[in-house]
Amino acid sequence: PKEAGVPVISIHSEGYDDLLGNVEIEDHPDIEEYWNYGGTANMEGLYSYLERTFLGLDVPVSAPVPTPRAYICHPDSPDLFLNTTSYLQWYRNHSGHRYDEGAPTIGVMNLAGDPVTSSMRSAIVRALESKGANVIDIGFENTSAINEFFILNGSTIVDAAILTKPFRLNYGDPEEGIEDLEALKVPVLNAMKLWYQTPEEWRNS
Repeated sequence: PKEAGVPVISIHSEGYDDLLGNVEIEDHPDIEEYWNYGGTANMEGLYSYLERTFLGLDVPVSAPVPTPRAYICHPDSPDLFLNTTSYLQWYRNHSGHRYDEGAPTIGVMNLAGDPVTSSMRSAIVRALESKGANVIDIGFENTSAINEFFILNGSTIVDAAILTKPFRLNYGDPEEGIEDLEALKVPVLNAMKLWYQTPEEWRNS
């Protein structure tokens, strides 16, 4: 399709966008914003934008809707959750892995700006759920959101947490970040993002 002149858009390919695609993404910044923000409204906006821009259809196009600065997401939900209660209500009733109060619950902490549609976030959730664990994947900007999402009615509802942020949890106030984690009273793992190696390559390096 690319060689035939069909528009091919590539984003988040870790340096291969120009090789895989033929559309200058810099000329269409909204495409990446729709995708990164995620959610039903942004996916509808993305399809409308593509239809109008590349197919010439006369359809209305809405602007990208920014992602909240604190939220819970799940790869099976097109929408974001702004509190734990609404997320657990959805999680208990959705068609895939259902929230099981008797199973371990793992909290995953990502920066709010990390794309909710990223393959990394989805893979972490899927891997944990495949082991029978519940997962609460949050996006945060202020570390106070960690306790807002992981502590419910005065009790910590996660048994462990994974932080994907590659630097200090609270860059402006490291001590406050430590205190926010200590308030959970559970083990916290700092994940390592491998962009150019497989886990086995990293272990053998």
